[in-house]
Amino acid sequence: MKLLKISLILVLLALIIFFGINLFKKTEGKIEEKEFKEIIVYFIVNNPKVVSENKEITNINIGYKLKKGDMIITDKNSMIGITEPASNTRIIIGKETSLLIEEKTVLTLNLKNGKTYNYINGKIEFYQKTPTLTIGVRGTRFVVISDENKAEVKLSKGKVQIKRNIVLPSNVKEEPEILEEGEIARVTKKENEEIQKEIGINILRLPKITREPISKIDQDIKELNDYEDIKLDEGILIIQDNTYPVFLNDKKIGDGNIILSLKEGEYRLRIEKYEDTIKIEKGKTTIIKPNFKKPKREEALKPIEPSKKPILEK
Repeated sequence: MKLLKISLILVLLALIIFFGINLFKKTEGKIEEKEFKEIIVYFIVNNPKVVSENKEITNINIGYKLKKGDMIITDKNSMIGITEPASNTRIIIGKETSLLIEEKTVLTLNLKNGKTYNYINGKIEFYQKTPTLTIGVRGTRFVVISDENKAEVKLSKGKVQIKRNIVLPSNVKEEPEILEEGEIARVTKKENEEIQKEIGINILRLPKITREPISKIDQDIKELNDYEDIKLDEGILIIQDNTYPVFLNDKKIGDGNIILSLKEGEYRLRIEKYEDTIKIEKGKTTIIKPNFKKPKREEALKPIEPSKKPILEK
């Protein structure tokens, strides 16, 4: 009898240890998954730079994995697209922009200055900070334009939560606002400084953020729509030795040298006077080198003879 009891106790202990180890492994896996989201480059125009926390400048290509603390810098000719593949969340960083990867547990970007085009999937919690305004998002499309003195958000689809970057005293309740589809919100540094002086004394409630309808011909929203189809996908298209605007399926994707990931299939490509159908294949890279003469005075560009098309390499 004693032997049976001891055997039962040993079996119970073994089961407890077994399930305890497995529970720990599962929990540990979830923590790792939460802390180590991948942020990958999927679109490059000309020569954007990534500067690490250690001030190291990195040459980047499609598939480059960004780290917490990386600063993305573009000049007047360059752009870059980054994605969190698990949720298909994508952010295209526009020209003359500085953007910090501030946090990867909850994806948080800090837009120091410039412009971003954002396509945020509802599966991910996402924040974008500017010097004057913070945006909280779940599932939406919007543009942010910012410098140290002002910021504006243009919301094309969905809803975003917006709030001023102001330190509130204990007697003032924080009231984040919701920006609705089709609206622009603007906040200036001067506004915030004036409110900060008075808040809790002469002002007991935060003033509403200025907003207005987006124009039907807004250029930033047009660009947001043009870039939407660019995603991390099956094949790669490279445009080399180019200085002209590039259009894919009649949507402008940039100027100059471009590298992007595309879904397998046929696309209509236009560079200057050249227009033709190209085929993107899974796992392959297609290289286009426009082969045009330089224009003389005000004459139109003409392809170099005898070729009527850019060089196509596979």
